[in-house]
Amino acid sequence: MQTGATLISDAWCELFKQYEVGVGVSIDGARSVNRHRVDRAGRPMFDRIVAGIETLKRHGIPFIVLAVVSRDGTHRAVEVLDFLRDLGCRWVGFNIEANEGANALGDTPTLEDARRFWRDTFAWCQQNRDVTVREVQRLLGFLGLEPAVRAADAQHDLIPTIAWNGDVVLLSPELLGVADAAYHDFVAGNVMTDTLPTIFHRAGDLHYVREFLVGLEQCKATCEFFAYCQGAHAGDRYFEHGTFTATETKHCRTSAQAPVLALADLPKGKEPGITVQERLAATAPVDPLWTDMIADHGGDNADTPSCQDWGHREGSHYKDGEFTKK
Repeated sequence: MQTGATLISDAWCELFKQYEVGVGVSIDGARSVNRHRVDRAGRPMFDRIVAGIETLKRHGIPFIVLAVVSRDGTHRAVEVLDFLRDLGCRWVGFNIEANEGANALGDTPTLEDARRFWRDTFAWCQQNRDVTVREVQRLLGFLGLEPAVRAADAQHDLIPTIAWNGDVVLLSPELLGVADAAYHDFVAGNVMTDTLPTIFHRAGDLHYVREFLVGLEQCKATCEFFAYCQGAHAGDRYFEHGTFTATETKHCRTSAQAPVLALADLPKGKEPGITVQERLAATAPVDPLWTDMIADHGGDNADTPSCQDWGHREGSHYKDGEFTKK
């Protein structure tokens, strides 16, 4: 369960323990970094979030963190990571702020902003092995795979999102509630009248899903980062370009390309005239610690979301331009 933690109480913690509910908390860093996170009345949430975390800790409930990185936070990676470590977090995923949904016009980080953030993050992780950073884990897990597995198509989850009235949208939660007649408001079905397997079965008939498949094939044919990222997220394509057939997005550049380029910026990876893959091959072994970390995160040890599920690329949901049924 992902939560802002502001309403976590002793009673909620007892419920979490009774039903073995995993808890993720949304917090972006220390007070000054977290200033963008406010409630509907515009009031800062930081103190209430920290109080909720302290309640979790008092009950012995571990938590992970999802943090948003805004443009003004891209130079503060070390500060944020130190804060989260001291808070008791042992796993964090960073979401670089993107132009989507209610934030379609936001001032989001550039490629170079994000590249600096990820360089600092990799450097911090070399010295701090007690906190796992999702994006570092993903990339090192990828590098730990056999070449043939790296080249295979990974799973693409349909990501069903269910509205209060039972409507289901696919591919991106941010599409829920978006009105667009050309895509029938992205509604794939309704769980009040159809089962989820039935809705999934007819997903290939939806206009926006078909467009997304075309976009994935175009990414695969044109982008040197595809083996790692497996294609831009559907929501980012739509909110940035108005279509799902688009390829590169800001999210691609800041959340997929930038970490790869940041790791490739390390010594032995800067020679001109070589590809990103060649730079990564030269970079990863430069420090024995990277070799150890790759061994920790590679292959079957890679604990990653479905769209980058390194250990399960065979029999994927998406293959050769269509979603397959497992």
